[in-house]
Amino acid sequence: YPLGQLIKQLTPAQLRKVMRSAYGAEARKAAKIARAKLATKDIHVKGLQSDWEKGIRPLVYSRNGGFMVTVKGIKGKSMHVTRRLWQKPVLMWAEDGTKRRHPSRPSTWKKGRKGKHYAGKMPAYHFIADSEAEIRALVESDLNSELEKKAERIIRKCGLTLT
Repeated sequence: YPLGQLIKQLTPAQLRKVMRSAYGAEARKAAKIARAKLATKDIHVKGLQSDWEKGIRPLVYSRNGGFMVTVKGIKGKSMHVTRRLWQKPVLMWAEDGTKRRHPSRPSTWKKGRKGKHYAGKMPAYHFIADSEAEIRALVESDLNSELEKKAERIIRKCGLTLT
């Protein structure tokens, strides 16, 4: 069915629903690509890595349409549980890297340390940036058919006729 004829039958609210569901489907495919790219990177972090798959998450924009794949850790999302059961945004640090850290005062559990010391840095792995071209190609090829499929589904659910 031509997409234009399907869209003419929909109300604005139904059209928004079609757009959001199509973008959501594409966003889930994009997140899958980014997860595959993360699996190819050799990142050594102690603690469970089973939460890394869930840390790469799709985010569909609520108003303007579109989506993004993110690893930014907020409110318990995209957090890695360390050996001490702390939640840390390790995937966010692995994507962008961290700068060299020299804490100025010793922590309370390390008694013997004096002054500034080197506490390490994390290199940037860029697994989302590396998968961006592949994601863009997927979205450009699949988005139109996904919109058509979601529009047909909404029209059938509402009892309208397909022309």
